[in-house]
Parts: sequence; C-alpha cells; structure tokens
Amino acid sequence: MSQIIRFQNIDIPYERLIDDIARRVSYYMTSNQTPPPILSQRQAYRYFGRANVQKWIQSGKLLPISRTKGKISYKTADILKLSDSSLPSNNDR
Repeated sequence: MSQIIRFQNIDIPYERLIDDIARRVSYYMTSNQTPPPILSQRQAYRYFGRANVQKWIQSGKLLPISRTKGKISYKTADILKLSDSSLPSNNDR
C-alpha cells in the first residue's frame, strides 16, 4: 500500500513525488551550463517523467515540435515552465 501525500487541491503518491523531485534534482545537478533550447522526447521523459510529459501534451499545455521526420522534440523553456507550475508552491499550503 503506497502512501498518499495530500496537498490542498491534489493527492500525490509518495513514490511519484520522490521520483519527480529526484529527476529534477538530477537534471539540475548534471547540467553545468544552460540547458539546450530543444529537448528530444527521450530527454523530456528522462528528466521530467513520461507521465508528466504525456499529461501536459494531453491537456494541450505542451506542444511537440518536429525538427526531422519521425522525431518529436519539445521546447525546453515550455517544459521547465510546466514543471515549475506542477509542483505545489509554499503559497499553496
């Protein structure tokens, strides 16, 4: 049975919260320079979680771009903006 962390307007499984935080910390710790302006779909999934990226796409908040045929990419700035807004802020407590 997994634990659920309850925020004011959302319930998040503990494991998912820890995984999401670990991905973001890992991403920021390994990037000593500014991130590339474009992330491949694989990079987006790795850094921000496949479920998050798919959720943002399905809700229309993230639009994929195509640089070459068959390759899906995303603007890094768009993903960072969405990842920041998906975590509860101190004001939400």
